[in-house]
Amino acid sequence: MAERVPLASELSRIMERVACEVTRHVGQLELRPVLDENPPAETGGCQVQTTLYGGYHSRITLTSNYLFFFNLAKNMMEESPTLEDVADYAVEYFNVLCGHIVAEIFRVTGVTAKFCCPIFGHKVRSEAVPFQTCTQFCCPYGWLELGYAPLPMTAISAKHEGEEKEL
Repeated sequence: MAERVPLASELSRIMERVACEVTRHVGQLELRPVLDENPPAETGGCQVQTTLYGGYHSRITLTSNYLFFFNLAKNMMEESPTLEDVADYAVEYFNVLCGHIVAEIFRVTGVTAKFCCPIFGHKVRSEAVPFQTCTQFCCPYGWLELGYAPLPMTAISAKHEGEEKEL
């Protein structure tokens, strides 16, 4: 199989399908893709992100309201989470999600990548690195935005070399 970078349309389909499957399986929440081109009007929120490097260099970011992450953690724990639990379970969920996305990109393209440990925090997305692909979802607890942005090789920091997850 020849190695190639996935097209934006392929990435969009991969991210949409994998996000719905992983969220249903891991978080016991149903996501529904939003077909409207207008982003959610809600502001604020939380974000979890990671950097991928190897055969391609990019960033994957998941932004949502706190209520989504709270209910995700609650379903994963089967009890009411603390603030720290919400952050920990958001990172664990995102780890699984990114692992499945990277594995599916490999299956489709033959291109391998590793990813750094995800970081959870308040919404901090910079417009300096625009998304190549951005998929929006809604669920009973609000909205989600899953974005993929290619990065230049220089944006990958050597400090992450010991923190990667290899697939």
